[in-house]
Amino acid sequence: MSYKEAKEKYAAYGVDTDKAIEKLKNISVSLHCWQGDDVRGFDTDPDKPLTGGIQTTGNYPGRARTPEELMADIDKVLSLVPGKVKLNLHASYAIFDKENPWVDRDKIEPKHFKKWVDFCKERKIGCDFNPTFFSHPKCDPLTLSSPDEETRKFWIEHGKACIRISNYLAEELGEPGCIGETCKLALIIGGIYLVVRGILNFRWPLVYILTTGVVAVLLVWYDKCAAFAEANGSVNSVMVGEYFTQAWGSFLPSILSGGLILGAVFMATDFVTTPNTKLGNYIYFVLLGIVTAVLRRAVKGEAVSFAILLMNLLVPLIDKFILRKPFGYVRPQRVKKEAK
Repeated sequence: MSYKEAKEKYAAYGVDTDKAIEKLKNISVSLHCWQGDDVRGFDTDPDKPLTGGIQTTGNYPGRARTPEELMADIDKVLSLVPGKVKLNLHASYAIFDKENPWVDRDKIEPKHFKKWVDFCKERKIGCDFNPTFFSHPKCDPLTLSSPDEETRKFWIEHGKACIRISNYLAEELGEPGCIGETCKLALIIGGIYLVVRGILNFRWPLVYILTTGVVAVLLVWYDKCAAFAEANGSVNSVMVGEYFTQAWGSFLPSILSGGLILGAVFMATDFVTTPNTKLGNYIYFVLLGIVTAVLRRAVKGEAVSFAILLMNLLVPLIDKFILRKPFGYVRPQRVKKEAK
């Protein structure tokens, strides 16, 4: 299809594609800094593996090993990418030196990102900012929703520090940035907006989130009963009921932690990678919830992205066995045989 044909089709829906393209020219597209070093960052031991559900190794060949190498790689990208761009930084990309030695994530300050500000000013680009709630000894594997008060306080302070840094970047660069990944309320509001606009079917993220939470509860219940049985030789019905009640305390942390809401609303519901039938979608999202909860328990960390990737592989099989009714199909009526 040519652009002229596409333009005519969009015009039928009241969309002026020429104006849309002109508007896009003034919208900055974020370049993610972590694509240059496999999400490694500069605040942890480069010889240790990444944790917290990050589906990367942190050691692909040719990755940037220092801030200087990463900046050089970003410069190369800027020379090739058309349109208006801005940088997107994670908190783990703080730059430490003799003047500003290493501090933990709850103590990072704007000064640890001054070199990034200088880099952006020289290239006249803005900068978005994300906190880094993964790959850290204080992930147990939960962060803000951890049952441990000390852990929660650490990550709350990290979030506060990141807000200050985000404001600093916006003030220095003269371009408002955004701070993402942590506000569940904002994700839910975004999901409601998509539902109201008729873009998102509310059933699918709801089925996925509830299934994950219920399976997580059942796994905790099983663990408690198994531990009691191992210590006492058996488990009685009273303890089974008591443990089942206690296990429900893990329901909210399981659905509010990690990237579950983000994945349920904006990733798992992608039209291209979900089944084509209503029944197929129910099967897909229930299985996705089960896989997510089981993987979280197995790896003791976040596994939403990996679970979605695994389930995407099964979509063609689901579509194959859940037969669709052909368009315009009318079931033939049975002809009653006349009695002889």
